Amino acid sequence: MLTAGILRVVVGMGHISTTTNKQIFIDCDSMDEDKFIAADELLLGDIEQEIYSEIADVVERTIAQMESLPDDAADSDYDAALGPLNDALASQIGYAMFLHQQDVSDLAMRFAAGTMPRMRSPAQLMAAGRISGETIASHFERRSPSRFMANLFGQGRKQIEAQVRAAIASGVWAIAGNTQQITWDEPAKWKWLTKEDEMVCGICRPLNGVIFTEPKEKAHWACRCELLPSAGA
Repeated sequence: MLTAGILRVVVGMGHISTTTNKQIFIDCDSMDEDKFIAADELLLGDIEQEIYSEIADVVERTIAQMESLPDDAADSDYDAALGPLNDALASQIGYAMFLHQQDVSDLAMRFAAGTMPRMRSPAQLMAAGRISGETIASHFERRSPSRFMANLFGQGRKQIEAQVRAAIASGVWAIAGNTQQITWDEPAKWKWLTKEDEMVCGICRPLNGVIFTEPKEKAHWACRCELLPSAGA
């Protein structure tokens, strides 16, 4: 069972850490873009792992059921096998982000001026996190099948595990991004920043460093980009 506050961010002179005993060195007097991004990635990565740990048994049961299906299995068979995993993912993503929304806002206010937003329910958070115009909640809506489930019809262990991790990352980063945006005090300008590594996609690479006059949603599933308040022209 997830418990509130286990990823509470602690910032002091010289380091930022979570109670999972991970640490990165940081000077809290001057949290620049690089330091904020590193701290944010650490926090959200811990939340991702926490969610996966909570549903690991469901993932294993789903894989076993999928591997037992015949090659000519009907869509209804896949729907029955994948349904519990779909529902567990939606529930755990929403619940984890409900527990840690204050952690996300706390860290955001270390980077730029902001106000702690009101607490939102898991359902409200799942509806607020958006990717390319679609809510996180919509990806798990049971429409026989949900969009998440449809991607896994006929797939094996490797594909299922990868899709589960991608779904968790998508939900965590999209909801956290929305939480940060409503925490910061309505910046006039926003700066898109990629991770600047080999995993950056063709959609996001040309957006790196671009200044916007309004907040933006995540560009695609499992997007790791940051949108930060900017004083740039």
